[in-house]
Amino acid sequence: MDTMTPTTVEQLIAECLQLHYPVFYRLAYSYVRNEQDAMDLVQESVYKAMKHCHELREPQYVRTWLYQIVRNESISFLRKNKYASVPLVLADGEQEDHYPDVDLQLAIKQLNCGERMVVILRFFEGLSFQQMAERLQENINTIKSRLYRALQKLRIFIEEPKVIL
Repeated sequence: MDTMTPTTVEQLIAECLQLHYPVFYRLAYSYVRNEQDAMDLVQESVYKAMKHCHELREPQYVRTWLYQIVRNESISFLRKNKYASVPLVLADGEQEDHYPDVDLQLAIKQLNCGERMVVILRFFEGLSFQQMAERLQENINTIKSRLYRALQKLRIFIEEPKVIL
């Protein structure tokens, strides 16, 4: 990183954003479920990335670094606004189901943030364990155990009898 100037890093961030904007937008949208808020979050994330470009240690991880900033901004937005939402990340070209699985959405909503994130990354974005570990900057075994625990909880949440009042 010593040979890279802030201008070079800014150019790298801009190129990454142009190439991967849909990924960043989809991530923000999966948290806030609102188009305008998601666009604002990506914009705010890019601003923060440019402002703190000198903190990027490894230029080859600029996408992961930006992804982490968008994720943190989204979580911060939810905390500030106490915005209740169930993240749903769609693969490129897919459309949201007109009849969502309400039980699954409610079950995912009951998971803690870490468990919810690994479920989203694995099943909605289709990432491998290695990719999830890199994005979340966690040990791969931690990711595996967190996903296993989340799936156990989801199974219990979905299978328990529901009482209709």
